Amino acid sequence: MSWKFVVTDGEFRMGNVKIHKELINKDSTKNSGGWVHINRENKYILFYNESVEFGACSMVVLEDAINISYISPSLNDFTFYYSKEASLANAIKNKIKLEINIEDNE
Repeated sequence: MSWKFVVTDGEFRMGNVKIHKELINKDSTKNSGGWVHINRENKYILFYNESVEFGACSMVVLEDAINISYISPSLNDFTFYYSKEASLANAIKNKIKLEINIEDNE
């Protein structure tokens, strides 16, 4: 099990799952995704790499999906980042801050 994310028909979903497919709607037609790194000490979440099943999610699609989806208020203090990099080490070095407003999506 690993932390993964998908954007399924425009909706953001994140979970600790075996495969990305566990996060999508069965009748979904538009899917993309990747991996999630949660750094609780420095309070950031990094979305990186790509889903083997569905391919990569662009930064714009991810940002839009997060901003219209419900995100737990427990993540209010976290900063969200994105990287196309496949390895976590490179993703951390090359992360880009996402423009997310959790207070507006409750």
